[in-house]
Amino acid sequence: MNNLNNYTNPAPLEGTYRIADPSKRLVAYLIDVAVVGVLSFVFGILSGIFILFGGFGPLLAVGIWLVYIVGLLLFYIRYWKNSTSFGKSMMKMKVVTKDGHANLGLGNMVLREIIGKMISGAAMSLGYIWILIDADKQGFHDKLVSSVVVVVE
Repeated sequence: MNNLNNYTNPAPLEGTYRIADPSKRLVAYLIDVAVVGVLSFVFGILSGIFILFGGFGPLLAVGIWLVYIVGLLLFYIRYWKNSTSFGKSMMKMKVVTKDGHANLGLGNMVLREIIGKMISGAAMSLGYIWILIDADKQGFHDKLVSSVVVVVE
């Protein structure tokens, strides 16, 4: 367990995993942003159309956004329960605890993804840049919950 570049995790993950390269993490992030961006655009257009028609249109627009927000929340909870995101899942990556536990858990994922990433993004994104120079490839959001991102092959 001393070498974090190759270590074995307990069940349900089996085998040896390596810490994910920062470029692979960036691609996963871009996938996540693209999904949310496209969905926001589509729901925004639909809302705009309903508002233009007047009458119950604004009410329908609010309903559309509520459905979108609840759907997005359920979408992320589904992935966060499994210690990943949609983009990380597509790139075959997972967030695990630094001490080798296979699943970070929903609570720690919410803390990492919301609070931790706000911290990482503060001060000119130093918390994200830190991934490039840290020996364990951890950003501030990873350090907050003692996690590492590994490639699951």
